[in-house]
Amino acid sequence: MLKKLDKKKDRQLLFSHQQSLFATLKEEKEPAMALHLVAVLLFQRYTNCIIHAPGRLVPNIISFLSNHMNDTEYAKLTDFQRLVMLHLRLTSGVKRDDPDDESQQAEVTLEQKSDLLPPPSSEVQGDPTQVMDELKGQLDSLKDLVAKPRTENK
Repeated sequence: MLKKLDKKKDRQLLFSHQQSLFATLKEEKEPAMALHLVAVLLFQRYTNCIIHAPGRLVPNIISFLSNHMNDTEYAKLTDFQRLVMLHLRLTSGVKRDDPDDESQQAEVTLEQKSDLLPPPSSEVQGDPTQVMDELKGQLDSLKDLVAKPRTENK
């Protein structure tokens, strides 16, 4: 026997989950976690579905969102993503010699995905503290992506 869908409860669940994520995002200071929360919130906004995904799937979620967001918002999101990935690469300390290292294989996957992204708007390269400063400077504009009302597709 199939259970009837209760649209009112579904809407309440979506709303409460969204408010919980908003509250977490508002207090978040770590750029990587903020990117994760923004990606999940935007996914929920555009699909009306709750998603629980690990951080390694954030690039997939962001590429999915490209069909739903306008170009300027998507550019902000991918620029921030590129800076987060650059910062993680610079601070990871992964040795590039060991081909069996799982973290190196994950980093190679991130590098392959980052090659598909447009270059960042700023010329920040190489220095982890400089990248972190740039990330913190862009953090509020990233949070504004989910605070703004929904815009139509491209």
